[in-house]
Amino acid sequence: MRPDPSRSGFTLVELVIVMLIMGIAAGVTGIVVGKKSGGAEIKKAAREISASLRFARSRAISEKRSYFFIVNNVTMTYGLYDAGIDKKEDLENLRLKKDLPKDLRRITYNKIVPNLFQIEFTPQGSSSAGVIEIMNDSRRYVISVSRLTGRVNVDNPKL
Repeated sequence: MRPDPSRSGFTLVELVIVMLIMGIAAGVTGIVVGKKSGGAEIKKAAREISASLRFARSRAISEKRSYFFIVNNVTMTYGLYDAGIDKKEDLENLRLKKDLPKDLRRITYNKIVPNLFQIEFTPQGSSSAGVIEIMNDSRRYVISVSRLTGRVNVDNPKL
């Protein structure tokens, strides 16, 4: 027996059901991917901060003068400065001035200075040392700078 040509293919109901299932699957996938990428900005900030710290160390050694990595808690920015910051100095003159992530929940340091955190890198390669912890709801990064060698280390401990 030959199949009836009018019965071959899919019905409109079958096509609508398949499209509905595909739409639900795409929506669920978007939600899952969106949640996982929520920490991407924090990860990028941790990379940029650690790169800035390494850059400050190398500049201090190559130029034979101190460089400072500075975080301003008021403007939520960080950058480099090639001289000490005193209270009269305008922090808007920072080199490589960058904003901290918008979804940042907490940034802490090993030193408590109102509105200002800085790590000094000396021409000998050493530093004043410091630990910077940045985190949001999904990710946490701990960036530490050695006092003796000035080396920068980034850890991603579990929350």
